[in-house]
Amino acid sequence: MLDKKKPNALSLALGTSFAVTLAASNLVNAADNPFAANEIKSGYMVAEGHGEGKCGEGKCGENKKKKVNAAKVNAAKTKLAKEAVERKAAKEAVVKANLAKVNVATNL
Repeated sequence: MLDKKKPNALSLALGTSFAVTLAASNLVNAADNPFAANEIKSGYMVAEGHGEGKCGEGKCGENKKKKVNAAKVNAAKTKLAKEAVERKAAKEAVVKANLAKVNVATNL
């Protein structure tokens, strides 16, 4: 069979103090809302004369967006210029080829 252990003085003292603490404290107070906000009457300062800053107005990344857009426009312009040079070179090659054919035909 199981032997029953006798509680010693320390465990009795700790158990009693725990029970008394639980009984004395307000574990549940349903009348108060624990999530209610309290109005602060004083203790904080608001800067005067500074108005609204950029935060919260959607302007934080404004300059970055302009730089990115400018970079995209420059890249597109460079690409178009490169393509125009390639088209011009291709047209010149066709013209040279046609001239060579004409020269060959007239020399016959």
